[in-house]
Amino acid sequence: MGVVSNLIVTKILQNVIDHMKFHLNEKSTLSFIQEFYFICHEWTESILKKKIVYKKVTIYSEEDLLEYERIYKLGFHNINVIFKYYGKDLPVKTLSQILPNIVKMKNYKLPLEFSDNGTKYQFTPRYIATTKRDYLIALKKGKLFDRFPNIKKLSLICPSNYVDEDEEFEDIYRFDIDGVTQVPEHVHLDGFDEFTHQLNGLDIFESWNGSLKSLKISGITVESYDDLCIDLQQCKSITKLNLNIDNDENKSNLNVLFHLFGKLPNLQKLVLNPHIPESYVSAFKFIEFILTHHNITDISLFNVDVKEDGKYANQLDTPLANHKQSLKKIRMVNAKVPLENMGMKKIMESLDFIKLQECSWETMYANSNPIMDMSKVKSDLSVYNREQVQWFVLSNPLQWTITTLDIQEYSNGHHLTDIFNKNLPSLTNIHFPIDELENTCKQQLLEAIVANKYVTSIKIRFTNDKIIALEILETILKKPQIKHLSVRESIFIDREKICNLLETAQYLQHFQYDGRRSGNIQSQIKKLHLD
Repeated sequence: MGVVSNLIVTKILQNVIDHMKFHLNEKSTLSFIQEFYFICHEWTESILKKKIVYKKVTIYSEEDLLEYERIYKLGFHNINVIFKYYGKDLPVKTLSQILPNIVKMKNYKLPLEFSDNGTKYQFTPRYIATTKRDYLIALKKGKLFDRFPNIKKLSLICPSNYVDEDEEFEDIYRFDIDGVTQVPEHVHLDGFDEFTHQLNGLDIFESWNGSLKSLKISGITVESYDDLCIDLQQCKSITKLNLNIDNDENKSNLNVLFHLFGKLPNLQKLVLNPHIPESYVSAFKFIEFILTHHNITDISLFNVDVKEDGKYANQLDTPLANHKQSLKKIRMVNAKVPLENMGMKKIMESLDFIKLQECSWETMYANSNPIMDMSKVKSDLSVYNREQVQWFVLSNPLQWTITTLDIQEYSNGHHLTDIFNKNLPSLTNIHFPIDELENTCKQQLLEAIVANKYVTSIKIRFTNDKIIALEILETILKKPQIKHLSVRESIFIDREKICNLLETAQYLQHFQYDGRRSGNIQSQIKKLHLD
C-alpha cells in the first residue's frame, strides 16, 4: 500500500481511537484496537508500532493488566499508564514492561508490593524499595540495576507507624544501609527514627560520592547536626539536597549545616526544614554561604530565621562584598529576615525570583525609608491582612515586582477592589477567598475586575454567597485575557449554571473545580478540553 494511503488510514484510525476514548470507556476502545489489529495485520509495523498512538490506559485490576499486556503485544509500547491497582504477587515480567510507562499512580500511600523467588519487593514509578534486608544485599550486588536498568530513584522507607513493639517486625523494617555502595542518582531516606544510628559514623556517603546527585532525608532525628555533616560532606557529587530533619540535641543554631553546604561544591538546589522551634542561621553565615558558593542557584527555607549578628551589617568594604552570587531563586516560609542588613540587601536585590510566605517584616515596617529596591526581582508573595496588602501592593515602597499574589485573609472586597484597580503590569496571577460582600462593594469589585488589564490567571475560594459567586464567575469568564481559572467552594453553586458559563467562555484555556458533587462539571471540563 502506498505512502499516501498509509497516511490517510493512519489519520482516520487515530481520529476514530481519539473519538472512542472520549465518548466510550477504555475497555471498548481497547477492544476496537484488538479488532483493528486482526483486520489490518499487514499494517502492524508501519502504523501500529510507529504511527497510531493510544495515549493512556488506567489499570484498576488484574484483568486490566492482562488487557494491557495484550495491547502491548500488538505493538503499542508507548502507552502512558495510570496505575490504580494494588494487587500482590504480580508477575515481574509484566511489571517490568509497565514500569517505564507509568506516568501517575493515584491514591496510594505505600509502594506497590510484588514477589520474586519468594522475596517481596515494593515499587512506585519513582522509587524501588523493599522491607527485606536480603534485598539490600542483592542491591549491593547490582541485581536491582540488572532488573531495572533505567531506574533513576531509590527510596528506602521505614514508616514509623509500621514499627511494632513485637520483635517479629524489627528485622523486617530495619534497613541495613551500611555497605550499600551502589545507588542511582536520586536517593530518598525516610522514617529512620528508630534506627538513627545507621546514619551516624558510617562511610556510606563517601562510597556514594560520584554516583549520587540528589539526596532527600526526611522523617529522621539525627543525633547531632555535627555528625551528619561529617558524613554528608564526603559526598561532593550532590547537586540537590533536601533535609527535613530533627536532632536529639534540640539545637536551634543551624550554622554548622550552612558550613556543610559550603563544603558541597556542586550543590545547586537546597531545601532545609528543621523541626526545632526557633531554628536560625546567623546573618553572617548565611551571607558567607551565598556569596562564596559558586553553584547554588535555588534555596527553600522552612521555619528558619536569618538572625542579625552584627558581623556584616553595614560593612560593604569586606571581601565578601565583591563576590558575585550564583543564587537566583529563594523561597522562605515562616521566617524572620533582617532586610536592613546590607549583606541581605545585596543578596535579595540580585535574585531573579523570590517567594515569601508567613515571613516577618517588622523591621521593614519600622523603617520609614527602606533601603532595598526589589524592582528587578520577580516576586510571589502571600499577604495575610490589610496592612500587608497596603505595604506590599498599594504603597509598595520597595517596588516589589509582584507576579503572583496570594491573599490569605477572607476579603470584604475593599482591598481586592484596590488591588485590581492598581493594574500592576507584572501581576498576572492572583489567589483570593470571597466570603460576604455588600452590594455596593460587590459592584465596585466587579467593575475593578473588568477594568484590570493584566491578570490572566485567577484562583478563587467561595465560602458563603452562591449568588455573588456566580456573578463573579460570569464577570471573570467574559474577560479575554483570563486564560486560567481555578475555583474551590464550600457552598453549593448551581452546577448547570457553571456548565453554561463554561460553554460560553471562549477565551478560557484551563479550568479547575474543587467542590461537592462536581461530576457534571468535570464532564464539561473534559468536553471543552479545559483539563
